[in-house]
Amino acid sequence: MTASTDNWIPFTNCSIQVAKLPVRIFEQPNQQRKKHHSAEKRYTLLVKLSAYADADGGNCYPGDEELIKVLGWSRSHIIRVRGELEASNFVLADGLVRRPGSRVPKAKKWRLVLPPTAQSALGLADTEPQNPQAPQVPDAGTQKADEIVKRVWDYYIQKLGKNPKLLSLTVVRKKKGEARLREAMQKTGDPVRAEKILLLSVDALASSAFHRGDNDRKTPYDSWENNLFKSQEQFEMWLERT
Repeated sequence: MTASTDNWIPFTNCSIQVAKLPVRIFEQPNQQRKKHHSAEKRYTLLVKLSAYADADGGNCYPGDEELIKVLGWSRSHIIRVRGELEASNFVLADGLVRRPGSRVPKAKKWRLVLPPTAQSALGLADTEPQNPQAPQVPDAGTQKADEIVKRVWDYYIQKLGKNPKLLSLTVVRKKKGEARLREAMQKTGDPVRAEKILLLSVDALASSAFHRGDNDRKTPYDSWENNLFKSQEQFEMWLERT
């Protein structure tokens, strides 16, 4: 288990996916004593936290008193193990939340995520097969694939009102963008028009009130990798709305 600051992806079914993670990925290579025992503690806490999180790993805010009750650990032990999960990018601080009826007016909110080691353990590495008959993605001048994807990413950040200091074009996100660019090239045969329909799909997502958070859970479903460019089918769904 090593620290990472990017390349994480959200869960799709948090509690089930956490339960499938092998304990070994929670081990710290530099730990000499009780390596497996400590890994089991980290895994146990993540399992408990997943029970309080949404399916995507967000909105997780059990208080320490609640965790003390269900785990039987001391507060200092919970804080230490949670800090280890945070350092290894399984748990991210996600602001504060008000809890009605609580003695504490605001509580820390956490987001559970999948760092690269967990992605590999669950077989979630992006291995989308490439169609050998597909038109080649441009690779020269201003039409290079990475430049097109970067422009579409910048437009997505601006159009969806995202914070560019918090979100970055990671390897996973870039691969999703490149896969959709290949499909757009198949449809148009032209890099300029391919880029245009990628931008139109961003517009379609931005205009969906439900995906922007106007839903029963008041939760936005507008991530690049899970709600916009996750698959060809999802991409084409957005194109149908343009």
